[in-house]
Amino acid sequence: MLYPQYVSKLILESASPGIAHSDEQMARRVKDQGLIDRIASQGIEEFANYWRDIPLFKSQEQLPIEVRVRVQEERLGHDPQGLIQSLKGMGTGRQPSWWDRLSHLSIDTLLIVGEWDEKFVTINKKMKDRLPCSTLVAAEKAGHTVHLERPKFFAKIVEDFVIQ
Repeated sequence: MLYPQYVSKLILESASPGIAHSDEQMARRVKDQGLIDRIASQGIEEFANYWRDIPLFKSQEQLPIEVRVRVQEERLGHDPQGLIQSLKGMGTGRQPSWWDRLSHLSIDTLLIVGEWDEKFVTINKKMKDRLPCSTLVAAEKAGHTVHLERPKFFAKIVEDFVIQ
């Protein structure tokens, strides 16, 4: 963390400290460029449909239809150029790796993952091992978007963490 004096507690949901190896970062940049090209050539509706159906969000199929519609409407409301610029400047392949700096973070940190999100459960277990003041909570019956899939549970663990 660059400015720890401004943060007293940290809450991270389905987070990652980046891609550790430069060859994997480059592969991700290529993948992100594919997403950029898809948005530019096929538009926001096709991209939103594609994004809705990626395995990372499969668990959202359990949500009530009105919630899924709201999420899809939100995706459709994104500015295509904004998404393109976000991927170009802040896509996962462009982000630095913070793995080596985790052990220096000495503030209370809450890591939240959904039990069905195997990739991020694994990442967050490794993060917990490196973060000296961290707690890891895996939400039952949830995937990548715990705040959406288990909102009451999410609110409770966040509230408990903040007021402790």
